[in-house]
Formats: sequence, structure tokens, C-alpha cells
Amino acid sequence: MCGIAGYQKASTNSRLLDRLCTALDRIGHRGPDDAGLTLVDRAGEAKDYAVPGTDPAATGLSQLDSENPNGHAIALGHRRFSIIDTSPAGHQPFWSDDRTICVAFNGEIYNYVELRETLEQQGQQFRTHSDTEVMIHAYLAWGTACFERFVGFWALTLYERRVRKLLPARDRIGKAPLYVCRTPTALLWCSEIEGLLEMAPQESERIDEQSVFEFANWQRRDIDDRTFYRNIKTFPRASVAWVDSDGCYEPKRYWSLPRRRLGEQDLCIEEATAHFSEIMRDAVRIRLRADVPVALHLSGGMDSSTLLAVACDAKKTIDVYTVRVGEEKNNEEPYARLVAEMYRDQVEYHVVEPPSDGMLNSIDQYVALMEMPFHSPNQFTSHRIWKRMSDKGLRVVLYGAGGDEVFAGYRGDYFAPYLRLLLRTRQLGLFCREFLTFSEYMASRHVLNFAYSAAKMIPRIPTPTDSGRILFVPKSLNPLQRSNLHFEYRRPPLEFNARPIANMQEWRMNYWLRIDNQNSLGVPVELRSPFLDHRLVEFAFRLPETYLIRNRWMKWIVRLAMRNRLPKEVVWRRQKMGFPFPIRSWLLKHRSSFERHLKGIDCPYVDPKKLFVNYDRLARRHAEYTWSLLSILFWWKSIR
Repeated sequence: MCGIAGYQKASTNSRLLDRLCTALDRIGHRGPDDAGLTLVDRAGEAKDYAVPGTDPAATGLSQLDSENPNGHAIALGHRRFSIIDTSPAGHQPFWSDDRTICVAFNGEIYNYVELRETLEQQGQQFRTHSDTEVMIHAYLAWGTACFERFVGFWALTLYERRVRKLLPARDRIGKAPLYVCRTPTALLWCSEIEGLLEMAPQESERIDEQSVFEFANWQRRDIDDRTFYRNIKTFPRASVAWVDSDGCYEPKRYWSLPRRRLGEQDLCIEEATAHFSEIMRDAVRIRLRADVPVALHLSGGMDSSTLLAVACDAKKTIDVYTVRVGEEKNNEEPYARLVAEMYRDQVEYHVVEPPSDGMLNSIDQYVALMEMPFHSPNQFTSHRIWKRMSDKGLRVVLYGAGGDEVFAGYRGDYFAPYLRLLLRTRQLGLFCREFLTFSEYMASRHVLNFAYSAAKMIPRIPTPTDSGRILFVPKSLNPLQRSNLHFEYRRPPLEFNARPIANMQEWRMNYWLRIDNQNSLGVPVELRSPFLDHRLVEFAFRLPETYLIRNRWMKWIVRLAMRNRLPKEVVWRRQKMGFPFPIRSWLLKHRSSFERHLKGIDCPYVDPKKLFVNYDRLARRHAEYTWSLLSILFWWKSIR
């Protein structure tokens, strides 16, 4: 994982080059190991430079300060975080041997070893051991079709000298970020919004109010590739585009999610579990490739526990990190310890105990790092775990992200749509069995609690309220200033087969990946997520619905495949938490700190006075919503 930034400009603008250099400095946490800059003039001639403030001695680059070039049309900038081939030979922007192709690349091509062997058999020769050079040779061999052969994640800008054109591209799932901004005189791009605002500071005044509303009401961002800034977008995932001389481009998609599921008659259970295990083994195996130490982030849930079991097949020993929180009911560490004990001969087990007020001691700096509002203060818990790993010399972390989106693990998102599907297809017997025995609400033995939880599963169409949420917040209590927001009310689809597709794209995964990327690269560590291997995603989205939810269990196929490899207390656990955070008690405990930090804030979208007048009532009844409003206020403070 690295950082890239650059531009293609239509006119001479020497200040833009200065701003790019500052932007590269601002995203230096993404790539502390090296930095590079390539400028291309309108005739296609290019020269490589050292970024001001960095040492060019290792690569023999020219000094930008002394030459002050202004006649260029394209600038490619890079900050390097070395994972594969950590030598200076992997410096970027990286040129092909004949200097016809140049790339600034952020990400990892996990199957670079296999691709290199194929390319060598075709007669291509390599001078480094980097996956970046494999990418260059793959492009020379197969053109833009090379992206269909890659297993991994990437955001890149590639310059092809023969056609004098720029090519941005992103991976299938969209794990690697690439933000773009068009101004009247240039097309700008960067791995972080902060870099774009450095190059185009005027964009900080142009707020996307639809994004503010959707975050406040759904705790989601990055829907439809939008950000909180009207003119800053995310370059679409699974897409490539040739950029015209005026900065215009038309993205072309090279991959999409399967839209049609198999029936049980097409794929038996034994075949499905065997295929899951086979893909997962290879997904973990290639993600263990690195020239630096690799660790695993263990929560005690099914996803990260599965990764540990599979990783122990491929690796003799592995460092494992988990978190212990003070409140016993929210503490998942005992489950993580059960899994680690099962593989005790191969696991070095580490427990992190983050202080509950840790974020408040540095909240302004952390909000600035995250760039936009975020849905939970628990993100700081993950940040502290990854920081502990980094302090131990670790640079790569296996991470269970994506398992719930890929294999329908969220009760609130998937169970009610599944019941509606059973009713619509007239599977009444199965509907009754699933409805009455569902594992997660059966965790409560109290009759009234059971009845309440069961009633919530009855198929219904949610109705928006004054707050814009299914969650009811009376208008008299709601600090959201809706009159200052211009928005279209939208919601995720209700149908079972449409909901996973929406979540894997705009309604959930776009945001999950952006926030994890920003959170981890602020350390920095690189997160690797085998559950988001596109081969596993394609497999899961073709599975019959009844292999995802079955016999009262969510993610049933994963549990079935791992039932003999993990403790039964983990496999058949009724309620998941996933690094839980006691948000209600935390909000109530630190009310005075929030008031102090936000004193005098004048935000057009959230009324802080009304928020704190009703704070205790809101925090007790609607804790997540209360935090979303606080997060908007902290973001507004950071950009003013």
C-alpha cells in the first residue's frame, strides 16, 4: 500500500506543481520509505525528479528545486510503503525498460509470482522482484485486459508515451482509493482527499449536502462514488479510462458482480464447502507473500478465526493481535483466546487494551486523519491495535473485512429480506422454521424479549420519519438542520438478492474500504482481506440463498466449512459482536469533553446547542445517531 497523486493540466500553472509537492508531503504517512515525481511535457518527453524534502541519492534523481520545470502537461507523484522488493529498484513512478510506459501504483498484485512465470515463458525479462514491474510487463503483453488477470487491489495512473495518454484504473472491489477532481484547468487525483484539497483548496467550500444527510441518517458515506465535497469523486471501482487532453474521461467497467444465483440442484452442499475451502486456502496463501513481517487481526468472530485456521496451514508461526475491553458483556477476547489456543503451537498471541478515553486525547488530529465523518469511535480502537503492530515492526495485517457482506452475515440487513423471499416463493414451511428458531434472537430466553425480536423480523416496508431514518427521532429533539440540507431520500433495496449486491457496492463496502484504508495507512500498516478476493466473491454471489442462511444460522456455508477447524463456541455462537464498543455509556461518560471540544462551532447542518440540550436522551435512545451528529460537527471544525 502506498500513496499516489498527480494531475493533467491544460495550461501552464507553476503553483500547481508546488501544491502537488505539498500534497505528496501531506500523504507521506502512506509512504514513508521513498518518494518520486515524473513530469511529462506536451511532446511526450519525461523526466524523473526527487520530491522536495526527500533524499534523491538512492535513485539518482534530478533535483526539482534547481530546475523549476513549468512546461509539463502531466505530473505523476508517488509515496512508497515498501512491502514487495523493498530495495531502491522498486522506486516509483516506475518505467518500462524502453521508457514507453510509466506507472504510479498503490496496492498489491498478490499473484505476481504466477504472472511473472507466465510472462517469462513468453520471453519477457525482469530486472527487479517487484509486483510493480510485473504489472508493467503484463500491460505490455495484454493491454488493459491485464487487469482481468490480477488478483489483488490497486489504484494507479499509467502514462503510455506512444499514444501520449494517461490511464487511471482501480481494482474490482475498490479497495485501493483514488479520488479525482476536475477544475477548469486540470484533472487532479490523489489517494487521499487531503491531497486534492491541497491542490484545489477552493473545493473545501463546495459541500455535497446529499452526502451529509446520508451519513447522518444511515452512518454511510461514499455512496455512488460521492464524497462530502461536491467536486471530489471516487474513480469507479473495476474500471479503466483513457483521459483526453482536456481532462475528460469515460470509465469502462471490466468486471461486475454475478447477478444470478444457482439453485441447490446445481451445486450440492459438499461441493460448495469444498470449493469455499479451496478458494480460501489460495486467497490466504498469496496474501501471506511479503518481504516484511505479516500478522493477523483476530476478533474472535467467524471471519478472522477462519483466516487464522487457514493461515496456520500455510505458515509455521504467525503473530496474532486482539483487543480486550473493560466491559465484560462487550469483551470478545475470550473467544479470540479459544481460537488461538486451538493453534497454540503456531500462534504468538498479543492482547491490546486501549484506554476508553484514548481518542479524546487526540480527537482533533484523528478526525483530520479520517478526512470525513466516521460511523463509530470504535475505529480508533482498530487504529490503536494497528499502531501496536506497527511499533513491533509489522507492516502487513491479515484482516477479516468483507465476510459479512459476501456471505450475508448481518442480521439487520439480510434476515428480514430472506424471510420475504421465502414468503414470495411460497416456502411457508421453511419460513416458519427460520422465523421461529433464528439463532440470534433466540439468544434471549426471556419470552417478551423473544417476542419483541421476532416481531422485528416480520416482513415490512420501512417508513422514513422526520429524521429521515427508520429510527424514530422526534423533530423536537433532532439537532439535524434539515432545512439547510438539499437531498433526495434514498434507502438500500429490500429484496434479498439485491441487498448483498448493494452492500458490496455503494451502500456499505465503498465506505468500509475507505475508512479502513485511511485508518490503517495513518499508522501505516497494509490490510489484506482474503474474504474480498474476487474469486471468493464470485463464488459467494452464485451460491443458493439457502446456503447463506440455513437452519437458523447466518453465514451458514462458512460455519459448515469450518466446523471441524474452529472451537464450537465460535462456530455456533449465537450473537456476533466484532470488536464491540460500549458507545452508549462512552457517549454519556464524555459529554463534557465533547461540549468543550465543540464549543462555539457554527455548523449549518447540525445545531450543537440543540444537540447538547437533548444530549442524554439522544445518547441513551439513539447512540449511533448521536455519534454521527458529533462526527459531522468534528469534521466541520476540522475544515474551518
